[in-house]
Amino acid sequence: MSSFYEQVGGEHYLDFKIQPMEFFIKNKIGKAEGDAIQYIIRKKGSRIENLNKAIHVLQMLIELEND
Repeated sequence: MSSFYEQVGGEHYLDFKIQPMEFFIKNKIGKAEGDAIQYIIRKKGSRIENLNKAIHVLQMLIELEND
């Protein structure tokens, strides 16, 4: 079985048609960008907290782009 069809420590990413990690790798999406996307689509925990985490990652990316 492909490692993209199993998950260690839960099943929350298995609900998607394509695993986030597979999507990131195949589309050459960087770590920070991938983190922001994962926080946005995350279904566990507080929705507001996850969105705030995504915003924080995006703020860091914006800061790096402005340097």
